[in-house]
Amino acid sequence: MPNYRRNLVPGGLFCFSVARLERKRDLLVSRVDLVREMVRRARRLYPFDSVACVVLPDHVRCIWTLGDGDSDYPTRWRLINRLFAKGMPKHERW
Repeated sequence: MPNYRRNLVPGGLFCFSVARLERKRDLLVSRVDLVREMVRRARRLYPFDSVACVVLPDHVRCIWTLGDGDSDYPTRWRLINRLFAKGMPKHERW
C-alpha cells in the first residue's frame, strides 16, 4: 500500500494529479461532461474553489482552495470518483 503524504492545511491551496487506474483509455476526455458534472455535485456538498483544472486522457490535474478551517480534500476526491463511476455505463467503468 502506498504511503501518501497528506498535507492537511486548513484553508490551504492544494495541487492534485489524479490518475486513472486504466491509463490506456481516454475515458476522461471522452466523458469530460460527466467529469465536470461530478465535480459540480461534489462542490455543492463540500464547497471548494477550483483555481485551475485540466482534464487529460489518463489523469486530471487540479488546483483547489478550501475554506477556512477546512482541509478535507480526500473526502472530495473520494466522492468525485464514486459519482463518476456510478455515472458511467457498466461497460465503460474504471
